[in-house]
Amino acid sequence: MERLRELREQQHLTLRELEHLSGVSKDAISEIERGLRHPRSSTLKKLADGLGVSVPVLQGTVSHGTIGAYTAIYEPGENGWVVASCPDVPGTITQGRTIEEARDNLKDAIRLMREVMREDAEKDLEGREILREVIEV
Repeated sequence: MERLRELREQQHLTLRELEHLSGVSKDAISEIERGLRHPRSSTLKKLADGLGVSVPVLQGTVSHGTIGAYTAIYEPGENGWVVASCPDVPGTITQGRTIEEARDNLKDAIRLMREVMREDAEKDLEGREILREVIEV
């Protein structure tokens, strides 16, 4: 469950901190992260709750950060290209030779823009005393 380690590290949690939040021993968490142990559904639920995510997010069947749907706008561009933008994520604009290519490029642009926004927010938090929690919408 590489996803477990990714989520734990994204939240800057140690094994011991996740142990405290989830009630699952740090040794068990470490073994699960390394693929040495397959967790029961009850253990997955405890770990997901400790991380503040759903079990599907923890299992990787739903992307973390997936928040509903986004609006895509497609317009004709120059030389037959399709210009795609997303008003839900300001500054996200791309293009493609076809609407399918423009759609795929827009999905990538949305992911990248959200990552940049997250990184900027992290920089703004540097040096501040904060409480970090992942919530799902």
